[in-house]
Amino acid sequence: MLQQIGNTRSNKQIKLNDLRYITYASCLNFFHTNSMFYPWSFGICYAVNYTWVKRINNNSYSRQGAWTTAERKSSISPETMHCFFCPQSTKTLAEVLQEDQDLICYKDEDERLVITCYYYKTENYNKSLLGFYILEPSLLENTVLIKYKLVITPKPGLFPGTN
Repeated sequence: MLQQIGNTRSNKQIKLNDLRYITYASCLNFFHTNSMFYPWSFGICYAVNYTWVKRINNNSYSRQGAWTTAERKSSISPETMHCFFCPQSTKTLAEVLQEDQDLICYKDEDERLVITCYYYKTENYNKSLLGFYILEPSLLENTVLIKYKLVITPKPGLFPGTN
């Protein structure tokens, strides 16, 4: 979805509203409706972290992160999802390696995008609502039940994103 969102626009840069709808659509196979929003009828909510880098030279990277989540009680539809871009920054190779080795690019001007999806437990979590009658997923981090990471090379011009 990220790769195709700007195909019909002259300005291909990804925007906050694009991320909201991409995040919403990416979990419809599980939620099907607005159940991903408050009051979280399945007892879990969804969030996506986007981390983009572009290699400037062998020790310098341009980096931008973005976060989209339905974990706030004010998030009741895609339009109200909490979403933001972090300011673009410059990182060294060591800093990028420390963050995530999947972000390493091998040629100048190459780009990488790591998309990490999270399913969080909410206050009304009940394992049987998800079909876990006997076993329950163990928590990965704090309240994270499920975490999935995808690494892609984005189309040139999508990032850095704009507000």
